[in-house]
Amino acid sequence: MINFEFDEYLQYDPNLKLVAAATISELPENAVVFTYWDIMWPYYHIAHLQNSRTDLTFIETLPADDQDVLADSLIAYVVDNVGDRPIFFEERYSQVEQLDDLMMSPVRRAPHAFLR
Repeated sequence: MINFEFDEYLQYDPNLKLVAAATISELPENAVVFTYWDIMWPYYHIAHLQNSRTDLTFIETLPADDQDVLADSLIAYVVDNVGDRPIFFEERYSQVEQLDDLMMSPVRRAPHAFLR
């Protein structure tokens, strides 16, 4: 297994591994999580490499620092998957909330609060 040094990660947090593991343990099967760069790789490491939860998908919501709107491809991905997979966002985005037939409400998964 590839070793991930949580205590040497760019965004140091002594509880990073515990927070990510607790969140992963409460995600439903086949979930998609739109998240931030600083937590995406710890999520992937714990889910895929430590827990064999390859059913989970983590996507960086805004992949460019100067980007403040969601990509059209992200919106299309949500629309294509919303009926088939549980989808979680770590932050509210008006572009998602304006989609027809999509209702988002806050949910808690371990220490993280998401919108679903």
